[in-house]
Amino acid sequence: SLRYTSTLSVALVVVFLIITVGITVFKLINGTTLSDASVISRCQQSNSFLNLFTIVRVLVTAYIFHYN
Repeated sequence: SLRYTSTLSVALVVVFLIITVGITVFKLINGTTLSDASVISRCQQSNSFLNLFTIVRVLVTAYIFHYN
């Protein structure tokens, strides 16, 4: 059972990487730059640091308490 779960998780990572690389190549071919992305504009807002801090706390807590 763990073997199938691990295989599925690796397959999902590979699919995610293929999609991410595909989107990146598509944007580079079309000449879209990072300054056009909405993520950059959202990170320039004043409360973005607080949102990032909240996410980091959740991820660290999940990593610490989710061990096998």
